[in-house]
Amino acid sequence: MQLVQSARHYIERKGDADIIIFHSTVNGFYEQAGFERMDDLITLIGDPLNPEKSPETAFMLFLSEKGKRGRKSFETRPLYFGEKTW
Repeated sequence: MQLVQSARHYIERKGDADIIIFHSTVNGFYEQAGFERMDDLITLIGDPLNPEKSPETAFMLFLSEKGKRGRKSFETRPLYFGEKTW
């Protein structure tokens, strides 16, 4: 938990991020650090031409007004993350 809190505070201090996103199969951990569980967010991984749905859940923190305005997009559109979420 300390590592997640440290990363969060570092990103917040930098002031140039709109969101923070983590992926995990563990429930409850990221919520303790203030992240929101994003059950409706579909994360796609793997081959960009034929991606698969990630089995992990996304946990997000919306830092800026821009990030907060974009929340609906994360809840309604799939997000291609790359080969892996990690």
